Amino acid sequence: MRASSLVLAALAAMGASACATAPAPPPSGTSGPPPPVANYDWSFGAEGGRGGLVFGLQESDDVWIVMNCRQSSGRLDLSVASPTASREVVLMAGAETGRFPARAESSEIDEGYFLEAQAPSSAPVFQAFRREGWMRLGVSGAHAAPMVPHPASQSSIERFFAYCG
Repeated sequence: MRASSLVLAALAAMGASACATAPAPPPSGTSGPPPPVANYDWSFGAEGGRGGLVFGLQESDDVWIVMNCRQSSGRLDLSVASPTASREVVLMAGAETGRFPARAESSEIDEGYFLEAQAPSSAPVFQAFRREGWMRLGVSGAHAAPMVPHPASQSSIERFFAYCG
């Protein structure tokens, strides 16, 4: 997915474009999901046979991840804002870790990069994400940032995966 498509998807899903802000490291030694981060949330949108799930700061250009799909395709296009040109997107949910080879593209918005990867929606990490309701995002060599929904948006995750197949 091109950076311009990422921006359009984020605009459609959250009223935002995309750039990176480094989140705080997750607390260590905790059980269960961490609390949601204030004003950061998941948002699902669908139009014209394509759906998107975005995690970011509401009504801003601070978007951490965009997951897009064609309806019922079973394939996800992942776009992650990153301060480095990593070759890998790392997602963790429950006991599962998904490592997806990525292509880095310079951001036109800031000094960072967009990492683009593809994955099957049936990957174990996404199934754990559906069960757990939250996941962590990391890029090669960076800490894993928790992406936890607020109660009102929890259904966005399941709606996205049901849409994508």
